[in-house]
Amino acid sequence: MAEQGRTTLKGYFETGDTPTQAQFEDLIDSVPNTSDSGVSNTEFGYLDGVTSAIQTQIDGKLTNVVEDTTPQLGGNLDVNGNDITGNPAIDGRRAIIVETEPSRTLSLEDAGDFIIATNVDNPTTIAIPTNASVAFTTGTEVDFIQKTAEELTIEAVAGVTLNGVDGGSTSITAQWGGATIKKIDTNEWIIVGKINDVA
Repeated sequence: MAEQGRTTLKGYFETGDTPTQAQFEDLIDSVPNTSDSGVSNTEFGYLDGVTSAIQTQIDGKLTNVVEDTTPQLGGNLDVNGNDITGNPAIDGRRAIIVETEPSRTLSLEDAGDFIIATNVDNPTTIAIPTNASVAFTTGTEVDFIQKTAEELTIEAVAGVTLNGVDGGSTSITAQWGGATIKKIDTNEWIIVGKINDVA
């Protein structure tokens, strides 16, 4: 039997009418039944308090999702409530910086970047400045790779420790080697990767 509308069903049971078996079946088939539908009372209860079409509400939420098109997120908080910079964007991208000069000092814009040393004529040295000079947020990371045979050196300036060494310096072990630095305190950084001993 097919489900019927309320007006039709009411017409079966007007005063003086004698509903037929088929009409009773229409009535039964037109009433939701949790046993037959597989929907539990708990699931029906989820609808309590719904004031408009659920799909419309979901669609409305989706329109508020904005793709992050910046190189890094920023604004996330560490366990101490501090902003963390140098995180990849939500889609996994990191800004790629091609470094051709023989030397440079990191700047705030480098937070979260992937720096590729491409100098084919000279070694490259990249310096980590003091917090007083460039206030990277604790938690900032920067990645490096030595694309050529020319050595890439990462050095902390005096007053900044690198792997526990004040003014520490290290170099990438070979072409195509890489490393990551991470700021773990005001003037304290660590470096991991294909590196020589920090001295």
